[in-house]
Amino acid sequence: MTASWQLMKNITNEHTDALALLRRAVGDNEATFRAGQWEAIVSLVDQKRHLLLVQRPGWGNSSVYFIAASVLRSRGLGITFIVSPLIALIRNQCEAAKRQWNIRAESITGNNTVDWYRIKHNINNGNVDVLFITPEQLFSQQFSENHLQEIIDSTSLFVVDEAHCMSGWVDDYRIAYLKVKYLIESLPNSIPILCTTATAQDKVIEDIKLRISGIALQRGPLTLESLELQAMRLSSKEEGLAWLKDHILKLPGTGIIYTLKKRDTSLIASWLKFNNVSSEAYYTGIESAALSEEKFLNNQIKVLVATNALGVGYDKPDLRFVIHYGAPGSLRAYYQQVGRAGRAIQQAVGLMMLDPNDVKVHGHFWSQTFPHKKEVNRVLDELHSNTRLTIGQLTKNLNIQYPKIHKVLTYLSLCKPPLVREDQFGGWYRTSPQVAYPGETYKIHKMIMERERAWREVLDYVDHKGCLMEYICRNLDDRASKPCGKCASCLGQSIIPANISQASIAAAVNFTSESEIPFMCHRNIPKNAFPLYQLSDDISPDWRADEGRALSRWKDDVWGTIVADDKRTLHFRDELVDVSAKMINKRWLMDQSLGWVTCIPSINKPNLVPSFAERLAFKLNIPFQPVIAYSDHAGHPFRVMRDTIPIDAGHLCVIKLPFMI
Repeated sequence: MTASWQLMKNITNEHTDALALLRRAVGDNEATFRAGQWEAIVSLVDQKRHLLLVQRPGWGNSSVYFIAASVLRSRGLGITFIVSPLIALIRNQCEAAKRQWNIRAESITGNNTVDWYRIKHNINNGNVDVLFITPEQLFSQQFSENHLQEIIDSTSLFVVDEAHCMSGWVDDYRIAYLKVKYLIESLPNSIPILCTTATAQDKVIEDIKLRISGIALQRGPLTLESLELQAMRLSSKEEGLAWLKDHILKLPGTGIIYTLKKRDTSLIASWLKFNNVSSEAYYTGIESAALSEEKFLNNQIKVLVATNALGVGYDKPDLRFVIHYGAPGSLRAYYQQVGRAGRAIQQAVGLMMLDPNDVKVHGHFWSQTFPHKKEVNRVLDELHSNTRLTIGQLTKNLNIQYPKIHKVLTYLSLCKPPLVREDQFGGWYRTSPQVAYPGETYKIHKMIMERERAWREVLDYVDHKGCLMEYICRNLDDRASKPCGKCASCLGQSIIPANISQASIAAAVNFTSESEIPFMCHRNIPKNAFPLYQLSDDISPDWRADEGRALSRWKDDVWGTIVADDKRTLHFRDELVDVSAKMINKRWLMDQSLGWVTCIPSINKPNLVPSFAERLAFKLNIPFQPVIAYSDHAGHPFRVMRDTIPIDAGHLCVIKLPFMI
């Protein structure tokens, strides 16, 4: 009786402390727990349960695990270990943990490997409360062998954030998330498990339940009450740019513009700056990501133009609008991204723009979700013939791009039992004599069909005559949702103007036709790739190419489609020569003297690129020197004809193709 009374007293005191922590974090002395929040915390810290939280964006999934972490630490227990999918999200969460919750947070990512031992040392000394990690690093050999078990021994709560990524039914499915299941199965029963998501449909929930046995479900309503939705069809990307020029400055506050491609983030940000709108581009790998996040959070820029790298979990409570320049692949993804807006304000706007080219982009994404059978078998065959091979060696031997090799090896390493493993020196080897493709081809086919079905639902949403919010929520299996009364369909009129001026369209067409894609050439090459020229795998600075420019990506808007058409006819039209010369004159000839032009010819179409390069050189009024030729030497398809290289002819311009792949 005394023990029960003491337990109730402790829980009451912890509730009081937790409520005070919540109020301090949100800056509201009258704040209370949302329905289900405290119950979720108790089920984790006292009942040690496995719990799946499915709650709308802004409900407070992070509040649950931050408060649970604080309660557990106050009891003298270990850290909260959180698997989170994106570095941008982890950066945002770490900052929030320290600033709002007074929690000591650290992170393990591919960007801070030099800090891993320091972080583990701090955990062992009790100086860390919460540790975030990406799934890829969680299962990297370096972390698994040197750090994982010791950190697990210090863990009192294990969290899988954005748990829908574990399911193959979603379009941001992550292969590395599959292995979380195996780690959870190995955890002691005393460690509670929390999985969180805002966007799990019934089939996704069932998928997660199959992966994590005994997990309980807590599910809430999904309607985003502050959000006003609108959708519009475009005939071209230039119309979207023109709409932004005409209307973006009229929207109050700050907002996000989501794009499907990295290139579009830079294009739109440049276009907005050209039209006096403060903006920054944001995508995976951009060096200015952290600085752009800080500027945006502090309202120093009006617009952050981002890919889905800024998607899950990013928290800016006063966000006033989210615009999609290109429709996402599913309503689930759209709900997640548009849900960034209106979290702590009464009114926000979500606008989806649908362009005819969007379906091409998503078709490419679908084809890249899973490794292709042919590539898997080629990797298996190559490893069958060799004891150990690095990814670089496999890339060289098979002539398959690094990301594709990495995806195949990741997939094979996650099979149960694993078919490949990586040694401590980065060499990959076979663990089984099996050669056949191990994938469940039928299941993968069904998942690709599911993505196509989800895309059709996006198309239906754009043309839907009923409530847009209700349509999304019912698509996410919230059967209790009702008409919102505030979207464009409910009101029967536009929330924000949809008109576009012809002058703005013309300006956008002119801008995109002259826009360029900067790129850096590789700084290293596969080992022994050029033995004839005695080049090491690390190219010295004196031999590296300067930053390059491309007119477009393959089959992209404007020039990319023209290039694709001309490649089939085996002749690049003079229009491409003219615009390339204009770009080179603007970027290089004004600053330095280009002495001559050469090109890398195509093996299958030997005259295609030389013809283009020769006409370009004539247009630039500089010599064309075909110094790179095809060689029938085994393993060395090209050779440099040294005797033909001009001496002291200044800088050279190397042409591969007038586009990027």
